[in-house]
Amino acid sequence: MNKNILAIAALIATVGTAATSAHADRKFRTPQGIMLQPSPDGVSQVISVDPAVTNTLEGTVLNLSGVVTIFVNDVPVVTASYILNVGASIASGCVPNFCDGFCPDAGQFCNIFRPGYPCSCYVSTERVSSPPLQLHAGDVITASIVAAPGSEPEDYPDNDVISLVYTNQCAADFDNNGVREVPDIFAYLSAWFAQSASADVDGVTGIAVPDIFFFLSTWFAGCP
Repeated sequence: MNKNILAIAALIATVGTAATSAHADRKFRTPQGIMLQPSPDGVSQVISVDPAVTNTLEGTVLNLSGVVTIFVNDVPVVTASYILNVGASIASGCVPNFCDGFCPDAGQFCNIFRPGYPCSCYVSTERVSSPPLQLHAGDVITASIVAAPGSEPEDYPDNDVISLVYTNQCAADFDNNGVREVPDIFAYLSAWFAQSASADVDGVTGIAVPDIFFFLSTWFAGCP
C-alpha cells in the first residue's frame, strides 16, 4: 500500500515538473511576421522573416540555435542556420499579458511567451531573406523555425510556423485599400512611430529612419 502511494506521488511530482518546465521558445517576431520588399528590378519580391528566441530559466544560458526555412508553395527557397546562446530573460520590464513594456536590453523586445504565461524578453536573431522571387497571386508563403541538432528543445512549438497567401499587393499601397495615395504615407508613419513590425521595410533588421526613406522611395516609384 505504501509503495503504491509513493509511486503515485512520484508520478504526480513528475507530471507537475513536466507541466511547469517550459522555459525556451523560438518564434517569429510577430504572427504576421512574413515581410515582402520590392526588388530594384520592379517585378520581384524579397521575402524576409525575423526569428526570435527567449530563455526564462533563471541563472542559465541555453543553446537556442535554430534553422529557419522559407517556402513558396511548399518548395524551400532559402534555409539559414543560426548559433545563439541566450541567458535567462528578465521579464520584469514587460507588463504580463500585455507585452507593452520595455526590456532592460535595448536589443530585446517584449512578447507573449505562450498562452497562459507572462510576457518575456525576446532576442532577435539575424533576419533571414530570400533571393528576389517573382511571386504570383495565390502563392502560399510559409516560414518555419526548428531547433538545431543538439540545441535546447522547445516546450511550445505551436508558434514555429507562419504563412500568408500572396495577393500581388503593391508595397506603396500601405493601407491595402487598392490605391496608392497620400494617406498611405500617413499610415506608414503611424506604423513607424508605433514601432510596428510592418514598418521595417528596408531589409535591415530594426525600425529606424532609413525605413522611412525606403518607403517614400517605394511610394514615389508607384505601383505597376
